[in-house]
Amino acid sequence: LVVRGSDALHIYNPIYAAVFNQTWLDAALATLRPYAETFTAWEKSGYTDESRLLQGAALKEAQVWAMGKSLGDRDYQFLRASEDLDRKAMQAELEAQTKANQILTKAKQRAVLTSGIALAVLIASLIGAGIKTGQATRQANTARQEQQTAKQEAEVAKREQETAEQEVQTAQRDQQKAQQAVKAAQQQLALANNRATTANRSVQQANQNREAAQRAADEARTDRQQAEQRVAEANLQLQEADATLLAAGIRLKSVTSNERFLAGRPFDALLEALDAGQQLKQLDQAARNNDGTQARVMAALSQAVYGVNERNTLSGHQASVSSVSFSPDGKTLASASADGTIKLWNLETGQESRSLSGYQDAVLSASFSPDGKMLASASVDGTIKLWNLETGQESRSLSGHQAFVYSVSLSPDGKTLALASDDSTIKLWNLETGQESRSLSG
Repeated sequence: LVVRGSDALHIYNPIYAAVFNQTWLDAALATLRPYAETFTAWEKSGYTDESRLLQGAALKEAQVWAMGKSLGDRDYQFLRASEDLDRKAMQAELEAQTKANQILTKAKQRAVLTSGIALAVLIASLIGAGIKTGQATRQANTARQEQQTAKQEAEVAKREQETAEQEVQTAQRDQQKAQQAVKAAQQQLALANNRATTANRSVQQANQNREAAQRAADEARTDRQQAEQRVAEANLQLQEADATLLAAGIRLKSVTSNERFLAGRPFDALLEALDAGQQLKQLDQAARNNDGTQARVMAALSQAVYGVNERNTLSGHQASVSSVSFSPDGKTLASASADGTIKLWNLETGQESRSLSGYQDAVLSASFSPDGKMLASASVDGTIKLWNLETGQESRSLSGHQAFVYSVSLSPDGKTLALASDDSTIKLWNLETGQESRSLSG
């Protein structure tokens, strides 16, 4: 499905690449990621907007979801950045708690100091009042005033002490809350560290899987190359086997030609020798020389040509005959004439079996299909006609050359027609569609 190129994997099948494109992938990932919306916004910010990162419960949910999954590099980068931001937040909370503890300690110290000062003032005032009692009456009012002042200061000190105690209680409650928050933060930090460890292991596993996949892809590529090489070797062996089989068939035809000649059938021997000569053209020079194939064919041809005598004279055309062609079974001869007709001759009887007409100009060439059921003909007017020999009717007419067509030939499978024209081109026609498939010129 995928191939490696330029340090990246690409979809090998163009249909899959068109359907499962980046838009489809983004939509599919959006339905899978619990943090798809914030992830997309973070990507659009150029990976700098920390407000789009996850914290608290959202981060925990994403970490749980990511466990055991093989995510992309951007996903792991997003989760690591979120974990870093969450750790920074917890660190800030710890620092705030530490500062609160320091404030609480200072408040306790201040409360104790205020209470001590108030008590000392009170004692000093009472002592001074007792001593001054023995003094003169004129100092009594002053002592009472000082006593009242001391009482007021004691009451103020008592209220300050109560306030300090309340502050201490509040600070203690805050301290308990902070300790609980610190404990919860430590638990979250431990959980985050565990998840980070799990994520790192997942990353390592993913990297190992990717390396294994790369090795497998390399091995598959090597296997494919070796398979292609074996296929090429097999094709070469098949071609050699085909050539060997064809050469054997040609030699068999040469032997058959010789047997028919010796059996007093020189004309049949000539047909076999001619067929062997046509097939000989399909072999390369090395195959022709193998086992004396070419020599045997040439000997059969020489024997048949020089040993055959004229058996029949076929006449019936009103003008010169420009081309003749034997049917595949050797029982019928087709002759093309300048009188615009094509005649079919029964070689066993020497009689005309059918006359095909429909041209306005001379017919230059005629050729049988491999199954002998169809005949193709070419004319000076540049048209080609296909004839159904079972009905004797024209089945199709082809045109396309700018000059007369002087030769026509059907392929061995009967699906392609080759035409040679005076316009210096050779055209190939697909007989199933009736359309020109290729034009050769040079």
